[in-house]
Amino acid sequence: MSQTNGGASSAEVAKYLEGLTLPASKQDVVRHVRSKGANADVITAIERLPDQEFTTMADILKNIGQVDAPG
Repeated sequence: MSQTNGGASSAEVAKYLEGLTLPASKQDVVRHVRSKGANADVITAIERLPDQEFTTMADILKNIGQVDAPG
């Protein structure tokens, strides 16, 4: 299971993305995970996403991995 720098695993983030209507903007994703009771690590990981529209859950998770990947 991969771990993001913020401490949230991909599986944990995916759990909070369940039920998200796609496509969704970054702001929509942030609102959704907050409404699901996501912890601070998950919210931080989502807030670090690029400001764009996401069309799939995989797209969101991939971007989280890229944001947290070492330079």
